[in-house]
Amino acid sequence: MPSSGDTIRYSTTVDPTIDLSTTGANTTWDFTDLSLQSQGLNEYKDSWKTPYILNFGFTAIGLKVADTIGSGELQLKNVYTFFNKKSSAFESVGIGFQYAALPLPQAGKHSDPDRVYKFPLTYQDRDTDTYAVTVPISIGGFPVGKLIRSGTRTSIVDGWGKISTPYKSNVNCIRIVSVIDSYDSINISTLNVDFALPTKTVEYKWLSVDEKIPMLEVTGTEVAGNFVPGQIRYRDIPRKITPPGGVTALFTCNNTQPLTGEVITFTNQSEGFQNDYTWIVNGPGTPTYENGTSANSENPQMSFTDPGDYDVTLIADGILEDDTLTKSAYITVKRGAGIEEGHLQLIRVFPNPAFSTLNVDIKTPGIYEYRITDILGATVRSGYVNGKHFSGFAYEPSEIFIEDLAPGSYNFEIIGDLSKFNRTIIKK
Repeated sequence: MPSSGDTIRYSTTVDPTIDLSTTGANTTWDFTDLSLQSQGLNEYKDSWKTPYILNFGFTAIGLKVADTIGSGELQLKNVYTFFNKKSSAFESVGIGFQYAALPLPQAGKHSDPDRVYKFPLTYQDRDTDTYAVTVPISIGGFPVGKLIRSGTRTSIVDGWGKISTPYKSNVNCIRIVSVIDSYDSINISTLNVDFALPTKTVEYKWLSVDEKIPMLEVTGTEVAGNFVPGQIRYRDIPRKITPPGGVTALFTCNNTQPLTGEVITFTNQSEGFQNDYTWIVNGPGTPTYENGTSANSENPQMSFTDPGDYDVTLIADGILEDDTLTKSAYITVKRGAGIEEGHLQLIRVFPNPAFSTLNVDIKTPGIYEYRITDILGATVRSGYVNGKHFSGFAYEPSEIFIEDLAPGSYNFEIIGDLSKFNRTIIKK
C-alpha cells in the first residue's frame, strides 16, 4: 500500500470491449494490448500538507483524486481522499474539496471509514463494510450546507494468477471485485442547491505485492444488471502520448545480439495512423534485407556480415506528421557462433594433406574467423570463412590458398565466441 511521499505513475484509457469474465485460481490475464490516452501521477501527502486543515490523525495520507468533478453549481474542485494504512485494513477516512460557488476549503472525516481492503487478502475472501462521511460547508465559520456520502462496499477476491500489461508481464497478483452501493447528496441552503444521487459502482482491481497501486484497475457502473466500463487505469512508466492524427515510432527486435549471418526480425509497434516506414541502420557494415523485405517494410528481416554495434532508426510517416525513433547500439552482431563440442562433426577441412587449396565446409550459419599457425605458434594465415544455411541455400565451401606455405604440419583453428575448433593439417 502507498505511503506519504510516494509518487506513482499510471496510464489511463477506455475500452468498452475489455474482457473481465476470465478469473479463478491460477489465471493468466493478458492486457498487453491496452492503449494509452493519458498519464497521471498519484502523489500521496501527509494530511497536514494538503489544503484541508482537519485532524485525520498523524498517520493519514492525502491523495488528490481530481482537479474537478461535476459542472456548474455542482462542481467540486481540488478533490482529495484521505487514507489510513493499518496492518488490518487500508481505509478511506475523509474527503476534502472546494465547492465551485464557494471557493473555500471544505473537509470532513468519516464517521464510519470506508474499508477499501481488509487484510490479509486471500483467494475467495469476502468482505462487506459500510461507510459514511459528512462534510459541513461553511462560509466564514457560518454553516450553509453539507455534503453527505454513505454506502456499502462488498468485495471478493475472485481470482489469482499472473497479469501482463504494457507496464510489466507475468506479475503475480490477486483480483478483487468490489461493488459499491452509494448515496451522495449535497445541500447548499444559500444557493438553493439540493441534490442527491444513488449509484452502483463496480471496481475490478489486480493487486501485486510488488506495486503500491493496482497493476490494473477497471471502474464502471452497473446499469440494469450490466457492467458498463468507464475508466481503465494501469501502473506504468512515462510514455509519449500520440496526439490525434499523430504517430509515435516504436519498435522491438526478436534478437538484439545475433551472430553474423543470422536472420533477425524487427517488429513495428508504432502508434497512431501510419502510411510509410523507413528503416536506417548505421554501423560497421551494411545489413542484408531477407525474405523479400526492404528498408521500407513494416516488419523487416535483416542479417549482418560484419560484427559490431549498429544504431537502428525507424521513421514512421503519419497523416499529419512523422516521428523518428533511434536506438543507439541496439544491435550487437557477434562474429561466429560459439561452436559447441557437439557441433564439431559439422565442420570439415579437406583435403588433408593439401597442396595448394584448403576447403572449409561449415554446416552452421555464420561468418567465422580462422587462423593457421605453424609449430611455433606463429600465425601464417588468417581470415574469414562462410557457414552454410539450413534453409537449403548453402555457400560453396570456403577456399583458403596455402600454396605459398612451406611443407609441414600446421594447426588450423576456427575461433568462436564460446569455443574453438582445431585440426592439424599437412601441407605437401
